[in-house]
Amino acid sequence: MKTMILYGSTTGNTENLATFLRDYLVSQGRKTDLKEVTETDGELIKAYDLFLFGCSTWGEGELQEDFEEFYKEMDKMDFNGKLCAVFGPGDEENYLDTFCAAVDIIEKKVTQMGGKLVCESLKIDENDGDGDALLRNWADRVLNETGDEATGRC
Repeated sequence: MKTMILYGSTTGNTENLATFLRDYLVSQGRKTDLKEVTETDGELIKAYDLFLFGCSTWGEGELQEDFEEFYKEMDKMDFNGKLCAVFGPGDEENYLDTFCAAVDIIEKKVTQMGGKLVCESLKIDENDGDGDALLRNWADRVLNETGDEATGRC
């Protein structure tokens, strides 16, 4: 199964999570590519089976700025039959009402466009020191659910 991790990152936190995730998935035998969301277009959708979207939340619960244009273009993309999962960092202590809202925004768009969410979103509190362990555990669930016959119950 060809996997693509698409991320947007302003401060580097989401990029670090995406890179860690890619390295972990590769170490588990999954062919995985990594791309910054501004470096892609809708044609990319055709080449992969599984998409992992990484995005932090900004302002009053908005998408990270690099993700904004791709999000608009998603309306023209065919996600039917594509497996997807979403992750993102946030600051729960200071932004409880909008904690990782961008993750929810992307998740909703993916399902509207026909994508199948294989796993509950991963919302990582950047103040939590267990980010790597949370990401590894989530990646294991994604791998489990996207074997030869994904069930979509992660």
